[in-house]
Amino acid sequence: MTGFWEQYWYVVLFYVGVIALLFIFRKKFEFQGGIVALLKTGWGVKWMNRFGAKYARIIIPIAHFGIYVGYAGMLLIIGFIVYGLWQLIAEPAGPPVLTPFLPGVHIPGSPIAFPLFESLIALFIVIVVHEGAHGIVSAAHKIKVKSSGLLALGPIFGAFVEPDEKRVLKAPGKVQNAIYAAGPWSNVIQAALFLGLFVAFSAFLVVALGAGGITTQAIADGSPAQAAQLPTGTPFVESQFGEIETVRDLTNHLQQVSIGDEFILITDAGQEYRITLAEHPDQEGRAWVGMENIRTHYTAPSAQWLAPIAMFILEVIYWTFLLSLGLGLANLIPLGPVDGGRMYLVVLQRFMEPKRAEYVWKKTALLFLIAVVLLIFVPIIQNLAGRWFTF
Repeated sequence: MTGFWEQYWYVVLFYVGVIALLFIFRKKFEFQGGIVALLKTGWGVKWMNRFGAKYARIIIPIAHFGIYVGYAGMLLIIGFIVYGLWQLIAEPAGPPVLTPFLPGVHIPGSPIAFPLFESLIALFIVIVVHEGAHGIVSAAHKIKVKSSGLLALGPIFGAFVEPDEKRVLKAPGKVQNAIYAAGPWSNVIQAALFLGLFVAFSAFLVVALGAGGITTQAIADGSPAQAAQLPTGTPFVESQFGEIETVRDLTNHLQQVSIGDEFILITDAGQEYRITLAEHPDQEGRAWVGMENIRTHYTAPSAQWLAPIAMFILEVIYWTFLLSLGLGLANLIPLGPVDGGRMYLVVLQRFMEPKRAEYVWKKTALLFLIAVVLLIFVPIIQNLAGRWFTF
């Protein structure tokens, strides 16, 4: 317990603080369903209405193309869900297809660990773009945005934009789809932009700060790296496969070894460490070293104070790219009130009478809700059971 508190004290304090703020200012929030808290602020409403109306001729064609992207993304995420359900039966020890987003919390069994501050900043950027796109496309179709604000689902904050719902529902199906698809479509564009920014900024840092190896900031308990007494903070510049200048070089070298193989790391002082790779404790069949928070080591004189700032910015860019894709696709699941669910209802209403369409929509949403719950919680339970029990 002491080790947990030393490693995650700031994460615990953050979530306790968020819950405390929700309780203190609970009268300012509007609660829906007992779990979703809304705080209407009106931020950006005038700008979205003005911008959408002014550039409607440009926005509308782009938004209508986004409808096709939205439905393609919906088919893709449905494919992921079906594949994930098959994986639960065929390969129950495999990595999960869906992972809940909890900044600073490592979900058991998940290959992704979201850093607290970097992923929160990234989430804010992604949500602002997503919700802003809904508002702008709505305004471009002469449906004004009524309000905007913050929402909270437990300790996780988000944002919302509220167009005139009655006018949206009365609009033609193509207009509704354009508005609903605008958020995920904007996230696809955002992901492409931030991927390019990540590549460009990474290349700039290599040149500007002089990449010269990698360092690991932490070693996992019971890992091969710990058994080899691998030091933290020491630059490693070479393996048995050649020079290591950046984290990408290390990744490429590790792809050439498997469980049980020996991986050799050499420091900038010429000291050699031999690591016998083991199987990852959370992911069957995956080789494990146990090095955590690996970073490129920069050698320029200014790197000592500039590198931490640059790496923080680089991580924000990386997580913005990843969350843009992840949350954009997650919003396209044909599930209830999310964007994909609304787009699916529009399609049903085109081929069925309203009551029948709503009935099919609700039943489909229930099936996908069950599937999502299984894909998220079954791997967590399996992982925890594997740690708690020995058969």
